[in-house]
Amino acid sequence: MKDGTGTETLVDQVVRHIQTEIAQNRLRANEKISEIPIAAQLGISRSPVREAFRILERDGLIKLVPGKGAHVTEVTPEDACEIFLLRSYLIGLAVRLASSGLTAKELSKYKNWVKQLRVAAAERDAGKFLEIASAVERFFTRHCGSPRLTRFIEMLGNPCLRYRAFLTSVPGYMAQVAAMHAGIAAAIEQNDPDRAESLRREISEKGRQLIDEYFLSHGK
Repeated sequence: MKDGTGTETLVDQVVRHIQTEIAQNRLRANEKISEIPIAAQLGISRSPVREAFRILERDGLIKLVPGKGAHVTEVTPEDACEIFLLRSYLIGLAVRLASSGLTAKELSKYKNWVKQLRVAAAERDAGKFLEIASAVERFFTRHCGSPRLTRFIEMLGNPCLRYRAFLTSVPGYMAQVAAMHAGIAAAIEQNDPDRAESLRREISEKGRQLIDEYFLSHGK
């Protein structure tokens, strides 16, 4: 949500703050979160925090229980695998739809992000890698031409923030993802939306396979 000038609002800031806390596992599943501490930490009133809570509940990150307050939603590995599978098709479609309409300047912006992803991977900077990867995802959803598709992707992506952060700890994962993004950029340059879509789906599928391997298969 942006104001009329495109500037991030206080509500946006709260949403991103809580998303980061969950992604970095500083807020854990079923943990209670309160308006007052967050408002004090960010130096704002409780009103934007309250509105942010409603957005986060809508997106599946928290649950609001009357009389009990807000708690971080628990997403099981089984849930995460299903969500990653669904998102692989949706985000792949977004890349496909966006690829044909990107200007040379927009493609250059994406290619610069790819370089930054490679640097973050080489430096093992998980926080920076996630920040850039999220920016890339927003880039494609903004340019896909379908607000409904954008909304579906956002709703499915937010509950899995913790698992997305986990993936960056797997050796080689960040470098592989950066390489696939380079392939997507090349496919877009070559006017090959099929290849661009396929590579983006591979990124999500790689994440799903790793979650299954580390959280589910090891317990069998």
